[in-house]
Amino acid sequence: MKERTRLATFLVAVVSSACTTAIDTDLDRVRELTRAPIELPDEVGSSTPTDVRELLAKPLSTDDAVRVALLGNRAIRAQLRELGIARAGVVSAGSLPNPAVDVTLWEPSATSRPVDVEIDVEWDLKGLILAAVAYGAASHDAEAARFAVASAVIRSGFRVRSAVYAYRAAEREWLLTARALDALAASRDAMRALDAAGNVPKLRLASQEAAYEGARQRAADVELVVAGRREALNVLLGLSGVETTWTLASGGNPIPRTLNRPPDLGRRVLEANLDLAAGRERLEGEARRTALAQTRGWLPDLSALFRMEHHDEDYRYGGGVRVSVPLFDQGRGETASAEARFDADLERYYGAAIALRSALRTTSAQLETAHAKVWHIREVLLPAQASV
Repeated sequence: MKERTRLATFLVAVVSSACTTAIDTDLDRVRELTRAPIELPDEVGSSTPTDVRELLAKPLSTDDAVRVALLGNRAIRAQLRELGIARAGVVSAGSLPNPAVDVTLWEPSATSRPVDVEIDVEWDLKGLILAAVAYGAASHDAEAARFAVASAVIRSGFRVRSAVYAYRAAEREWLLTARALDALAASRDAMRALDAAGNVPKLRLASQEAAYEGARQRAADVELVVAGRREALNVLLGLSGVETTWTLASGGNPIPRTLNRPPDLGRRVLEANLDLAAGRERLEGEARRTALAQTRGWLPDLSALFRMEHHDEDYRYGGGVRVSVPLFDQGRGETASAEARFDADLERYYGAAIALRSALRTTSAQLETAHAKVWHIREVLLPAQASV
């Protein structure tokens, strides 16, 4: 009873997958994994979404910039559309084999008939049996693709946030540089006036002129950094033309006094990492392909035959089975190749987990150091400079 239920479930899945090639299901899954408002225009190359134009009409917060990127970044939209490749693979793997029909026309045995007809119908039963395993492998591949795209979406959001912070920092550095340049310009002008009155040595005037010109060079370098970081942010946001006239909202997120990190952070990172989840799905798909190769090797080619003949005013019906005996070609090469791919992917999976743990330790150390530096600047360095 259980086997019949599994077969019925597979057949329903095959029929539904053959009829469902839209990307809506994939987008829903990516939204579920990322909790991000992802949308995809119906047509490729369509203009900027209305939601993006509304966001650009006001100063962008960091969250707004991330939303603009998720809606307008062409690289993300391309990855979302590539989910259709994996979905098409599921549809192809789960497709049932087509029956083959042979029609043979014979010279009539009686003059009263125009022709004698023989019809043979053959259906590949082996392909029907293996379709279930192939469908399962392709389904895991499609889920791995969804995990991979969701991971790319999260990385894109992180890059946008980092680019916003970098651009905002460059702008503030430019403001400080401009103020310093104005101060040096005023000092230079005063020194010129004193020199004209003959009250300062030429060396002091030359030193002031050199300091001002050096500050101009530094200001030009900072201005170039600001322009570069703005353009890098334009690329991440997927903006061009008049859309690049956006502005950023002032302020930023407050810095907590203490870092709040859960004690089981390592375990939670391994469980939540989408790249590792994609690796697990790929391993499951490889395992099923290995089973598919093994089954294809020992399972003989099996076809069901149906025959109908129209001869001497009579119709004759018959049927049979065609079987090939797998004596020589048992698919050992295909099985060995599938096993090797599984072993290689398993090694990569363990390597990715090791690299993730290392990245967690490195990031934790960097975060602690950066947090300590910020609070030292705020609590010690700035008050000391204010006293000076």
